[in-house]
Amino acid sequence: MSSLEDRTAPFGQPDPLELSQLQQNGETTLAPSDGHGIHFPPQAHVILVSDQKSRYLTTLTNALRDRHIRLAPCNTPGDIRQQIENHLCIALLFDGTEDGRCAEVSKDDIGRILVEYGHLRLIAITRSDQVMSDELQEMLRFGWLYDYHTIPLDMQRLLHTLGHLHGLIQLEKKYAYQPKATRASFGYLIGASKEMRAIYGEIERISKVDAPVLITGESGTGKELIARTIHGRSKTKNGKFVAINCAALPPSLIASELFGHEIGAYTGATRQKRGLIEDANEGTLFLDEIGDMPLEVQPYLLRFLQDGVFTRVGGTTERRIRPRMIAATNTDLREAIKQGTFREDLYYRLNILTIAAPPLRKHLSDIPQLAEHYLQKFCEEHNLPKLHFSKKALRLMEQHEWPGNVRELVGAVSRAAVLAKGPVILPHDLRLGISEDREGDRFMKSLSRARQEFDRGYIVECLSQNDQNVQKTARHLNISRVALYRLMKRYGIMKNDQERDNAA
Repeated sequence: MSSLEDRTAPFGQPDPLELSQLQQNGETTLAPSDGHGIHFPPQAHVILVSDQKSRYLTTLTNALRDRHIRLAPCNTPGDIRQQIENHLCIALLFDGTEDGRCAEVSKDDIGRILVEYGHLRLIAITRSDQVMSDELQEMLRFGWLYDYHTIPLDMQRLLHTLGHLHGLIQLEKKYAYQPKATRASFGYLIGASKEMRAIYGEIERISKVDAPVLITGESGTGKELIARTIHGRSKTKNGKFVAINCAALPPSLIASELFGHEIGAYTGATRQKRGLIEDANEGTLFLDEIGDMPLEVQPYLLRFLQDGVFTRVGGTTERRIRPRMIAATNTDLREAIKQGTFREDLYYRLNILTIAAPPLRKHLSDIPQLAEHYLQKFCEEHNLPKLHFSKKALRLMEQHEWPGNVRELVGAVSRAAVLAKGPVILPHDLRLGISEDREGDRFMKSLSRARQEFDRGYIVECLSQNDQNVQKTARHLNISRVALYRLMKRYGIMKNDQERDNAA
């Protein structure tokens, strides 16, 4: 780490560029001064992360009190959060003089707090022989460590560090988005919009009733997260949450996956297998894309929903279990009933309790919380430094239509985290294809059309390669025949294919 004396601007004051930016916005008066040019906000708090026996508690308290700073000693994560919530805190002062560790606050606790409260910076106090400790090295590698000071402490130097830090925080408040200390959330869901609050209320009521639930909504709206939240608040929360995507399995395997099979049930069935329904006993079974379930399997599911009884494929023994059933679809099941691809009686069995997941374009006000959550999650999972969004980047995301909903947002955020060249994500890092003044709307429409044209062309090519046989093409595309028919209808592809397939 470079020495403090190598910095180009005096500590306690912004760099010349920072100062000019503040002057342009009428913000040159940062806070009261201690008479030496070192400025702090009124009643600023610095949190000393240490046990109560820290040798430096009294020295630091007295030195900082004269500069309008209150030192708040904390030795648990809960104490730290309480201080941040109730006071204007500008830094965590980490006393790592005892073997590079501190009280009951772990390295992971520090990381979570820094992610949750983006304005805070971490300053470490350490011994000279502990500068290369594992704890400090990890904090440095993760981008958590703003500065460190060795003992014996140079108080004037520490005050300069805190003064410079405050100037930096003032700039960030103006130019970068800082997430709120508390984030509206409910189970696996995030958002404080009226649309999401309505969903929370529905989940609260539905979770208390042990009845099938049908979740509808566009692809990427978080239907599985809604299902997991219901599971977590239901009587079955201590059991397994078992999810199966009906569109991802070949029709011949869905019955076996759901209900299990006995030895010899079909060619290759050399051992007995439990089905997912059995795995979900006393838990929750989540059937995603229920509209793509083959018609020949639907009667078995209907019987199970009616009586709680099923039989393994190739078996004769009836089995009775009690999982909670949640299904989801991004298609209109009523239209599927008209087309003869979905049983009406099964629809009424599933459609007892319903939740409609809103598309992201209907609750754009939740984007700051959603984007920040997935950004910090991505950074943690990939050991990247802590990042934040600029205000312009957030405005750009709030202007985007998000046809792929939250799934598309997660992809954009992950991409930006990799492409960003500094600690703040800028609009061009998002690669959304729209400009800040919305001149790119025409491009986005063209991009949407281009994707549709590609999908249509690819399906046409696959049909050609498989002699116009829909069943073979569906197997090649790894989707169900019902899903392929739906895509063919959407793109107006060869409307006589069904007859040709049946004839084959």
